[in-house]
Amino acid sequence: MKFQGGLTWKKMPLDVKIVVVLGVIASIMHFLVFTLILLGLAHSPSGYQHRVLFGLLRFVSDLAVGTHSFIMATVCLGCAYGLAKGYKFAWWLMLIFSGSNIVDSFLLSSDFPITGTTSIFFSLMMIGWLIFRRKLYHIGEAREKEATES
Repeated sequence: MKFQGGLTWKKMPLDVKIVVVLGVIASIMHFLVFTLILLGLAHSPSGYQHRVLFGLLRFVSDLAVGTHSFIMATVCLGCAYGLAKGYKFAWWLMLIFSGSNIVDSFLLSSDFPITGTTSIFFSLMMIGWLIFRRKLYHIGEAREKEATES
């Protein structure tokens, strides 16, 4: 499902543009972390375990952290592109991504309190925006049509 009429960048609502730009910035930051780790310019603190997926996985090597960062960059970029084009799957993917980011950031906040808290704040704002703009992506319309037909 795409936007009706194929919105261009000029006709796209301002809030969608802002979210797309923030998604691209997030993916650039993840790609930067991946590149710095790949080149050996950045390292995880000694003894640090990067916890992801609700704390189920713990990454202890720089290669694992770099791979996770690359995957997150790809997901962010895909979500930004899908939200810009108006795809329904991108709305759901961004919702799942933001929800898991809240839990992962909560686990991160014990080691890096400012980064974790900031990430939780932005993820909550993203979830709020997604819920507010769900009709733009045709989320929940089937139930409304069934209710009006009854």
